[in-house]
Amino acid sequence: MGENFAQPHAVIRVHRPAAAWRDLVRKYWIEINGVRAGQIGNDQQLDFPVPPGVYDVRAAIDWSGSRVVRVELAPGQTADLTVEPAGSSFQFWQAFTRQGYLRLTRT
Repeated sequence: MGENFAQPHAVIRVHRPAAAWRDLVRKYWIEINGVRAGQIGNDQQLDFPVPPGVYDVRAAIDWSGSRVVRVELAPGQTADLTVEPAGSSFQFWQAFTRQGYLRLTRT
């Protein structure tokens, strides 16, 4: 009686540090396995509970974004990721590439 039959889960945690001005008021999409899972704003952190397994995570904004980061999660494990603008404000060419505007890293 009172047994917990909940599925074990893992967490993909994405942090976006405070920005000085680049994309200050813009939100980034977080995609998990090609599906938009949520939006993250400046100086925010989001947790995405997922079943244990392998996931491809990407951040996106408009037509650009980050490279895919693959994470493998066991039950109860958390993958900590950080998303931030890639390069400097003077590297405007990054906005015209599919994977060059944002940097998503495992932390």
